[in-house]
Amino acid sequence: MHQQPSAVLKWNTVVPGDRVSVSVHDGWVTLCGVVQWFHQKDAAERAVQDLSGVKGVLNNIVVSPDVEATDVQDEIEPAFKRSAEVDARRISVIAKDGTVILTGHLRS
Repeated sequence: MHQQPSAVLKWNTVVPGDRVSVSVHDGWVTLCGVVQWFHQKDAAERAVQDLSGVKGVLNNIVVSPDVEATDVQDEIEPAFKRSAEVDARRISVIAKDGTVILTGHLRS
């Protein structure tokens, strides 16, 4: 391999270099670690998949947001109330099991 996968990830501004480790065996690149967002996991894989000599990528990076669903709920409800375009009384925001669910009807 001409470029080392670990060096490529260090230069990638989307991938938090301190949270992703790289190993290479027989042309297969294995990515491990924990990131906050799916686009970071995807960017790590895209950064190394086309390097010379890479046969394939095993992307074992785990996506684990540092935000709780109830925090998101607490941000959405006041935002709806501030918005002139959304009738906040017609939208329900529920946080359950790590998921935020919006239900209701809007004019458009």
